Amino acid sequence: MKDLRLNLILLLVLTSISIAIVLLKPINLGLDLKGGISMVIQPDINYSLEQEYERYAKDIERKIREKGDIKVLDVVPQKDGIRIELLEESDYAKLSALLEKDFPRFEIVRQKGEVILRLKESEIEQLKNGVLTQTIEVLRKRIDELGVVQPVITRIGSDRILVELPGVLDIKKAKSIVGRTALLELKLVVDSGPKEALQEKLTRDYELLPDQKGVEWFLVEKVPVITGADLKTAYVTTDEFGMPAVGFELTDKGSQAFSEATEKNIGRRLAIVLDKRVISAPVIRTKISDRGQISGNFTPEEAKELAIVLRAGALPTKVEFLQETVVGPSLGRDAIEQGIRAGIIGFVLLVLLLIFRYKTSGIT
Repeated sequence: MKDLRLNLILLLVLTSISIAIVLLKPINLGLDLKGGISMVIQPDINYSLEQEYERYAKDIERKIREKGDIKVLDVVPQKDGIRIELLEESDYAKLSALLEKDFPRFEIVRQKGEVILRLKESEIEQLKNGVLTQTIEVLRKRIDELGVVQPVITRIGSDRILVELPGVLDIKKAKSIVGRTALLELKLVVDSGPKEALQEKLTRDYELLPDQKGVEWFLVEKVPVITGADLKTAYVTTDEFGMPAVGFELTDKGSQAFSEATEKNIGRRLAIVLDKRVISAPVIRTKISDRGQISGNFTPEEAKELAIVLRAGALPTKVEFLQETVVGPSLGRDAIEQGIRAGIIGFVLLVLLLIFRYKTSGIT
């Protein structure tokens, strides 16, 4: 009987210590216990390809112009490649040699009067992996800013990403933080007004962008003065009217570019463009160097979210939400309660089993 009492006392002491450890250092609960949001997203690889072709088309056109002895009519980026129209078929050999030397990532397809360039399959796969990796990194930074404990951000399959946010139940806010591309560009305005009137002035160096409501249109220079990549930080502030706004500071490189552009273009409008929509287009009054402000009739929450995504950086491409699930906290609470009940029952059964074992062994 003495051994039985000692074992029971030892069991109670160990159980008490275990409970104390758990209470002093609580376990971070996952989505299944705490509730939260689960999303499956898919980065738009085709859009990334289009952007890559557009970027390379400019480089190829510049290289051809620098060489000087290849006559081409046009270099046109397309959804599935780059089309180069030759003025003279006899220039094909020189063009092919230039492309093979300076642009080895591309396959060259010769057609009548033109050349089609497409990224090699291995290069497309490398681009896809890079886009997925960068998307995960940016999402992790954004979600860390929200203070979510133990989020899950992982690649599933060949081109999808699973995002789990324990404790977050506002699906609208979560999608805004996760899904917004947040591509910030500051571009010089050429003109503004109705879309139809501006289309006549559209050239390859300009693009047409709408305001937030799609009412007013802006003809802006394609090449931005600075982008979100030039930001050192972003923070919530207020504008001259006391309304919520987002302030930003620039890197040394961004400060130099911004300073030169604003000094040379005093009196012109500068469009603040977010995800291809003009937030505002103030007139440049003076030279500006290392900081600025984005105003756009934001609510305090909208300004906070914008500052978060700008600090974390832009996504490399657009993303599509394939699946969204909200797990209510009641489900997690039920699971926890069931686990506690199971633990108590197990403890009682263990004590009874211990007593039964000693009784049947003839110990009294």
